[in-house]
Amino acid sequence: MDDIYFLKNCELFKNIKAPELIDIFSRIKYRVKKFDQDEVIMSEYDDASRLGIIIEGIAEIQKGLPSGKNILIKILGKYQTFGEATLFSNIKSFPVIVISKSKSKVIMINKQELVKLFSANKEVIKNFLGIISNRAIMHNSRLELISENSIRKKISSYLLNEANNNKTNTIHLMFSKTKLANFLNIPRPSLSRELKRMKEDGLITFDRRKIVIEDIDRLEQILFK
Repeated sequence: MDDIYFLKNCELFKNIKAPELIDIFSRIKYRVKKFDQDEVIMSEYDDASRLGIIIEGIAEIQKGLPSGKNILIKILGKYQTFGEATLFSNIKSFPVIVISKSKSKVIMINKQELVKLFSANKEVIKNFLGIISNRAIMHNSRLELISENSIRKKISSYLLNEANNNKTNTIHLMFSKTKLANFLNIPRPSLSRELKRMKEDGLITFDRRKIVIEDIDRLEQILFK
């Protein structure tokens, strides 16, 4: 019951009070599953008709490539969801991999039960559509990012997007530079070399996981070269 109470912090249940949330969850079936670090939560072989909500721990969404390499798509934290994009599509199997990166706990809700939640509270439908829209925008930005034709453009696009989202020129990376390189789909040594060159050019400064944009106008110009 405590898990359900704290789901009021999940975007899917925004503007729904805890007592009402507990009541509507009492009407549906769901599963709470625990995972160890590096255990697969959902894979490309799993049924796509389930929604997952992280209630403890951290997970990563990764996309497998034919080469066998996995690209980091997104890091999921507490009360974030996954699986919503394919839930009502014609896709039968999950298109990405979700991996637990710490001990974690996940609530799984199948499509039929989620429809019951929609019926019980219209706010859930509105929030669900908001999540879908935001996720579509994020994926479009991701495609634009990895399709850039130079390493400097990829880094610049990522930094400018983060600065715009967080309204600050100081970016605190959520993950290591190794994971950032994976996210940008570039080799780790190439990322390090280009960051150093950008620092020498006066575009940025950095210290561990903190990167400061020093000249945002010149950084924007890079995207149009």
